[in-house]
Amino acid sequence: MKKKQKQIHYWIMVIPALLWLVLINIVPMGGIVMAFQDFNPGKGIFHSPWVGLENFQYMMQLKDVKTILGNTFIIAVFKIIGNLVVPVAFALLLNEINHALFKRTAQTLVYIPHFLSWVALSGMLLEIFGHSGPINSILMGLGFDRLSFFQNGGLFRGLIIGSDIWKEFGFKTVVYLAALTGVSPSLYEAAAIDGANRWDRMRHITLPSIKGTIILMMVLSLGNILNAGFDQIYNLYNPAVYSAADIIDTWVYRAGLVDMQFSLASAVGLLKSVVGFTTVNYKEIMKDVQFFRSFITAVTRVVLATVISLGVMIPASYALAKPKKEFAPRNIIMWICIFCMMFSGGLIPWYMTMKNYGLINSVFGLAVCGGLPIYNMILMINFFESISKELEEAAIVDGAGPWRILFSIVLPISKPILATIALFTIVSHWNEFFQGYVLSTKIDYYPLQSYIKQMVVQIDYSSITEDQLANLANLSNTALNSAKIFVSMLPILAIYPFLQKYFVSGIMLGGVKE
Repeated sequence: MKKKQKQIHYWIMVIPALLWLVLINIVPMGGIVMAFQDFNPGKGIFHSPWVGLENFQYMMQLKDVKTILGNTFIIAVFKIIGNLVVPVAFALLLNEINHALFKRTAQTLVYIPHFLSWVALSGMLLEIFGHSGPINSILMGLGFDRLSFFQNGGLFRGLIIGSDIWKEFGFKTVVYLAALTGVSPSLYEAAAIDGANRWDRMRHITLPSIKGTIILMMVLSLGNILNAGFDQIYNLYNPAVYSAADIIDTWVYRAGLVDMQFSLASAVGLLKSVVGFTTVNYKEIMKDVQFFRSFITAVTRVVLATVISLGVMIPASYALAKPKKEFAPRNIIMWICIFCMMFSGGLIPWYMTMKNYGLINSVFGLAVCGGLPIYNMILMINFFESISKELEEAAIVDGAGPWRILFSIVLPISKPILATIALFTIVSHWNEFFQGYVLSTKIDYYPLQSYIKQMVVQIDYSSITEDQLANLANLSNTALNSAKIFVSMLPILAIYPFLQKYFVSGIMLGGVKE
């Protein structure tokens, strides 16, 4: 087939992904101009008066700014360090264990938390570390005083950082274990013959061999230097710990979408448990019509998002996996994707764009509003690049075109990466609560996680008394809320075993063996 005809086919493959990228990822960046306006929703961006740097000058005069910038930086830096050191250390230790069953079991146990939502995990943390929770009960039993994890800023910040590392280190461990599979066993054998012990082999062979992966993960994590984790903090914090945990994202949300200070919020944004297993609780859930309505909304959203994501990413990834000589604009498109992965217009421009698209109170809107999943697409591109070129060359000799090669040869041998991307998409959309919270003006349109977030009782620890803390169990139906959280986790726990066998191989980006 002629080169020009191939180019046309590759353009057709990549155009849907580009449209999604432009409409959801790039267009909201235009809303950055609100940071330089006295924005009025009635007048819109084009007719609101310009004020230059006044919003930034006003922002720097606010006493909260230094606090939120400091909190964001401190929490983000400690998360970056912890999520780099802990996974590397755990991967190195796990790599030294020869018992295969123990290794597989340990891997499974440590990366399961990655697939659970912060709504569910926050509910558990609130119960475990609460005033009458197991942690404080143990401390009291040992003769120590209770600790107010949700009133003391220092303790709360430590809980935020520690729980994030606990949730994510297992997933990152898999990446380093994948890199360790590329280390030649002959190096270890030669070192052992020379008298090197395990510690020496780890220092002089294992660590240098995965140095490139460690540096890559560190560089990628630096893009999150001002991303301290909105979902986690928003679900856990309260006014009592604002001084230690209020970050840029939570402040922008309150200022922009709660207090309606669009321009100021755009300026700041630019700068950027114990489960109740009683039968009664589950009977109560069965009577909750809104719970099941939200459940159906979440399932519909997940199905739509998975179908759309795979349908758009598969052909686009195949085209972008081709070298520049076969698909000329390949590098330019990749740089645009990477730019959009590292930079966005911020919460307020994104919200205004979604509103203008008519995606408020829309399940389709919830499925696409996150934009093109660029990280997943890069994984898929790398997998397609690893497939043996001889297979495609043989198909071309037989007269097959790009589409036939994609569907007849590439996809049948791509089950690991397809299952991995499907799992990532299902988990991210099932666990996501904030987009549903913002884009749904009525509770009837809430997906499940947004509904649970709305229904689980939120306590203002800054004004609660010691007597109220002691009787906290009487202030809210904790067991019922815990039951709702548990039910929300069941779909992920149910599908995980079926996709688990593909997960590690998909992350490792294995290809056809020569």
